[in-house]
Amino acid sequence: MITDDKFAEEHESPDFIDDESVENELFEHHRIISDKGQGLIRIDKFLMIRIENASRNKIQQAARAGNILVNGEPVKPNLTIG
Repeated sequence: MITDDKFAEEHESPDFIDDESVENELFEHHRIISDKGQGLIRIDKFLMIRIENASRNKIQQAARAGNILVNGEPVKPNLTIG
């Protein structure tokens, strides 16, 4: 398993912040490659096991928002990988 952690924070001027739709959050970027011989498993469960302090619910939300990519394409949380 290979993990590449990078941190990015979005900064906006307080004059342009819409409290209902924009929140300043800290995002973690990971690059994870599944091991050869990996059994079939849903991507949300696979990532929950490998990313410390990540809940399955948060991973599912990220997938639904298009923030989880496999081979450069956004995936649904129920994608089976292996």
